[in-house]
Amino acid sequence: MSVNTRYSFEEISKHPKELLQNAKSGQHMFSITLKGWDSHLGAALDSQVLLVTPNTSVLFQPPMGVTREITLRENCRYGQDDHLSWPQPYSPKHPHLGCIRKAPIDIQFQPLYGLPLCSHFEELNTCSAITGPGLWSCLKFAQFRGTCDLVLHDIEKGIWNETHKSLICTYQTYIEMFLKCIEGLPLVFECLTVSITEMQRLVLELQAFMDYVSVYQPRMIGASPRPPEDGQLAVRHLVGVFTMNHTVAQECFWVGIPIWLIYPLTSAPTVRINALDEIQEPVPPFIMLSKSRLRVRPVYIGSATDDDKYKAIEMYTRSHLTMANLFLSSVSVQAPSMPVPAKPSSMRERYEPYKCSNLSRQGKEKPLNKASWAKVTFKVMTHSHLAPLINTWKLRLQRVDATKERPPCCAMGFALPRPELFIMVQTDAKF
Repeated sequence: MSVNTRYSFEEISKHPKELLQNAKSGQHMFSITLKGWDSHLGAALDSQVLLVTPNTSVLFQPPMGVTREITLRENCRYGQDDHLSWPQPYSPKHPHLGCIRKAPIDIQFQPLYGLPLCSHFEELNTCSAITGPGLWSCLKFAQFRGTCDLVLHDIEKGIWNETHKSLICTYQTYIEMFLKCIEGLPLVFECLTVSITEMQRLVLELQAFMDYVSVYQPRMIGASPRPPEDGQLAVRHLVGVFTMNHTVAQECFWVGIPIWLIYPLTSAPTVRINALDEIQEPVPPFIMLSKSRLRVRPVYIGSATDDDKYKAIEMYTRSHLTMANLFLSSVSVQAPSMPVPAKPSSMRERYEPYKCSNLSRQGKEKPLNKASWAKVTFKVMTHSHLAPLINTWKLRLQRVDATKERPPCCAMGFALPRPELFIMVQTDAKF
């Protein structure tokens, strides 16, 4: 049997232990000294992909596909495409996202991960005709505010360059705006939940950015070595990243960021895998799959490796605090037009019925040979005391078929009160 046939997906599915050909035997899995391109665990994802990890104890399924639909789920996250809940492909423009804490390291950070409960929502006026708007419980908001302050106070402890200061200042500004909005602006419970989760996103991203700059990046360049007691395993509470780049894998491996390396399945004969494991699919309790009840549009559609995905998520988060940009709207805003003065009319004309094509001047129905019945449609009525008909309504009315099974009723006189009773024409010609 050739090597290519031996390591085909069909053969590996039947005999998965073929992947362990290069494994070191006789030692505990996590006692073996590895390099960034070696792996503790591995498995064949499909007929083309081999997934391995050098420093974690679980294999997560990477978000594959070029037309992924990123939309809000029941917990106001983005499911497998959310960098707060699931590892994402490494992004050189956002290297800190792999350092997001997916679980609290201390109970005081717990408010950054839970959703608000209905029992903590205080509706403002249950007897009002408008029900729903309310505020978050004062106690819960105070706890959440205290957790945010812990992260914001860490800004003063770090040393940041100008680029870092600009990004940190942006995060800080939006966090403060969200806090003021949630504290004083009445919202319905669903909107309050979305606002809280979006603020959690900002705080966790800011925390990850400061951790990356102050802890993990210095380890990558050798300025601050990793403590020996940490061993080779990754920090358990970090989200981690997927990559196909060996340099990225080596850097993340040495500093303790969870890393999953993706190989072509044809590389299986040259990869050291010490143990096999099943690939964890994106299912509860890891992530939520059911869509949000708000039924919002997808935030982004594309590949998980697109940097535009993070820009779209960022814009959606900030959209809760901004208004739509009218300058970018495709619908042109028309300036208000001056009121059209009414045409001069005689006293007799004021009390005449509306002009219809099938009626004579006396208001009687015309004979069939005089009336045009090519198509039965609504008649556009004009009168000197009637406001001009909106062109859009006029066009739509002219296209509606008004054929009825019952005999038509002749319009004699006004169908509504006389126009001068309720239409104010601001011109002297009316009198």
